[in-house]
Amino acid sequence: MKKIIVLLVVFFYCLVPQAQERLPGEIFIELVNRPANWSLEVTVSKENTYWDADFNHSYHYLSEDYDGDTETFTSLPNNTLGIGLCYHPSSAPFFIGLGKYKIEFEYDNVTSYFYIDYRTSELPECAFGGPDISFDYNMGLKQFRQNVGGTSINGTTQNFWDHNGYCDQETEDLEPYTPTLTSSPYYDHPNLEWSFEAWDDYRTGNEVWRSFGTWVKLATTQPNDTDWVDWTYTIGDRQVSYKVKAINGDMESGWSNVISYSPSKKIGPDNKSPIVHSYELEQNFPNPFNPTTIITFSIKKESFVNLRIIDILGRDITTLVNENLPEGRHQVEFNGSSIESGIYFYEITANEFRDIKKLILIK
Repeated sequence: MKKIIVLLVVFFYCLVPQAQERLPGEIFIELVNRPANWSLEVTVSKENTYWDADFNHSYHYLSEDYDGDTETFTSLPNNTLGIGLCYHPSSAPFFIGLGKYKIEFEYDNVTSYFYIDYRTSELPECAFGGPDISFDYNMGLKQFRQNVGGTSINGTTQNFWDHNGYCDQETEDLEPYTPTLTSSPYYDHPNLEWSFEAWDDYRTGNEVWRSFGTWVKLATTQPNDTDWVDWTYTIGDRQVSYKVKAINGDMESGWSNVISYSPSKKIGPDNKSPIVHSYELEQNFPNPFNPTTIITFSIKKESFVNLRIIDILGRDITTLVNENLPEGRHQVEFNGSSIESGIYFYEITANEFRDIKKLILIK
C-alpha cells in the first residue's frame, strides 16, 4: 500500500518555490477556514475497476496497483493536499488509476466525501492543458466545493472530463475483463456461455474460437451477447475445443478457460457374443463414473436405434446413437466431462423397444 503522506512531502517541496513545479496528473484540494489546531483523516478508496494510464501509448491495462490509502494530518506546510494520478512517467508515488474513486475527509467527527471519475481512455492524450483539477474543502462547513464560495459537492460524482476542458469520456481501449466460459449441449450442439463482470466490463465485442487441432476464429458477437451455439458441430463427432475473449476497440482480454467435447466411442457389434434373441439395455459401467462410462445394449434384429442422455427434467443432454445398427450387442462410451455432476438418465428406442436407466456422474 502506497502512502499519501509521501506524495504530499514531495509535492509540497515542489510547490513552495513555484506553482508551475507541481507534479503532473493530480487532484488538488485546498483547505479553507483551517483552525490553529486540527486533525484531518484523508481516505482515498476505489469504487470499482481501474486501469493503468501509460503515457507512451493509448492502451490502458487492468491494474491492481492503485487502491488508494488512508492518512491522518495535523499540519501542512500550506493549505493544499495533492493526490497523484497514475498517468505520468514520474518517480512520484501514485494513488489512483483510471477509475472511480471516493475522496473522504473525516474532520471534527464529521465525515464528508465526493467521488471523482477518471474512467476515460483519452488520458493522457487529451491533457493538453494539464490533467490537474482542483477543489476546496471548507473545514468550518465540512463541505467540498468546486471553488471557494461555491456550492457543496458532498456526495456527488465529479467527472474529470467536465473539469479538464480537453477530455471526453471514452471507454474504448480500456482492457476488458477475461471472460469465464461454460458450455452445455443444445440439441446436440455446443451452447457456449460466458460471463460479464459485475461492473465496468467495457467491450465492443466477443470473439469465439474453435479448435480441431488448430485454433480458428468462428465469430465476433455483439458486445452484450453472452452465449453462442456452434450449429456446425454435433457433439460426439470428434474432439473439439472452444475458447473466447472480449475485445474493446483495439484492446483484448486474456483468453477464457478452454471447454472441450470428446468423441463418443462406438464399439460393436460384438461378433464373439452369442446370438441375441431379445432387446436389452444394460446398466452402464462404471456407475457412478468420472468422466467416462460404457453403455451396453442388445437388439435382436437390424433396427434404427436412438440412444440419448437426458437430465432429471427430461431435457436432452446429448445423443449417443441415432442410426441403423445390425442385430447384436453394442457398446457406446459416454464422456461427461462437459456437464456438471449429478443424476442423469440414458434412454434407448429401437423399433418397438424402449427402456431407460439411471447413471450418476461424480466429479
